[in-house]
Amino acid sequence: MNRPIVISLFLLCAAIFCVGQTIDAHTNAELHAQNWEVRAIALRKLRGIHTPEARHALIDLLDLENRNIDSAYREGIGAEYQYGEDYTGGYVTDLQQVVTDNYKQYKDPEALHVLIETSYNPGSEFAYWLAEQGPQIVPELLRMAGPGNSFPERDSGLAVLAHFVRYCREHNQPIPSTMSLQIHSAFVRAARDKDGGIRMDAVDALGEAGDARDLPMLEKIASADPAKLPPPMKPIYTVRKEAKKAISQIQKRLANNE
Repeated sequence: MNRPIVISLFLLCAAIFCVGQTIDAHTNAELHAQNWEVRAIALRKLRGIHTPEARHALIDLLDLENRNIDSAYREGIGAEYQYGEDYTGGYVTDLQQVVTDNYKQYKDPEALHVLIETSYNPGSEFAYWLAEQGPQIVPELLRMAGPGNSFPERDSGLAVLAHFVRYCREHNQPIPSTMSLQIHSAFVRAARDKDGGIRMDAVDALGEAGDARDLPMLEKIASADPAKLPPPMKPIYTVRKEAKKAISQIQKRLANNE
């Protein structure tokens, strides 16, 4: 047989194999192992395979790690202390990046849902990238920002909602009126929360995404919010300080007609 034809047939067979490739029983067991280091082995096996089955397996794996991290926080331990720095700073970060890269190429809708809920710094490049994904992200962020969720979840929800509003404003992309009202209501509700950390998040969000209607509330917060650094620290009213900063940010936008 002609050598080029043989090579072509070989490549065709390889392509068919890759497209139809399934996850073997051993790898599937690793995906569901109790030990995260074993689950990390499954990640290394699947990260270079882009079949729908492999992509969805990694989405499910990230969803599992999201729940583990949230559970560790609610128990007052924290994932870094419960599982170690290699878990949060290595394995989970790597998994998040693989799922993100797959989403950018294949746009699996469930991937974005899980990525929104994963652990990240609200001021990170990843958080701003999430904000650029359009109105589809808003319902999940509103859920996260609401009461009853853990502090990290509410922290991320409020921050990315603010990033989203800012992105739409800077790119002249109108937000549907009902959605805009829901977002603003989430900020206002959080600004009245009993948790000073959540009030701080809300004030930061209003500084980034608020407008003239928010100034009276922010002025009240700037003069009366009770949160302050604990003794023996010098009395500094942290939320009041951030509220003054937010007022300045909004006034600057108004002066520039933004």
